Amino acid sequence: MAELLKRVEQCGPPPVRIIPAFQLLRDFKPPESIIDGLPAPRRAVVSITAPTGHAKTTLASLMAMSLVRGLRFAGRDVTQGSVLMCMGENADDGTMHLAATAQDLGLSPADLSRAKPMGELLIVPMAFDVEYEFEALRARLVDGGTEFVAVFVDTSAA
Repeated sequence: MAELLKRVEQCGPPPVRIIPAFQLLRDFKPPESIIDGLPAPRRAVVSITAPTGHAKTTLASLMAMSLVRGLRFAGRDVTQGSVLMCMGENADDGTMHLAATAQDLGLSPADLSRAKPMGELLIVPMAFDVEYEFEALRARLVDGGTEFVAVFVDTSAA
């Protein structure tokens, strides 16, 4: 990702391509969804937007725990794996949501730690500058061998 950003800065965006529809459709591979039947593709950005107090953090907490534990979400199968949650807006509120969700699901904190083949729920409990911290995060997470099925960012403040 950092290499792509550097290339765009140095060379500008890639040239516009025009291709036949046949080629586009022939080569198209549908994205793998991490929650069966929902528009939540792997390696993509999905935004959950709603006014304050309309369950975005609750929904993210339930999705994250479902993915980490391989539990069905909204009656649908999920892709089990590790999840990163960045709690930039209010870490205490995010932590309370996680605790309530774990309690509701009958999970203990130990149930959210790495035990193969299960994933792990990792948390960044603070706001941070993504541009400034990108390389450090990449080194800690990607180079550390963790493959994430999802990353949740609680507001743009994160």
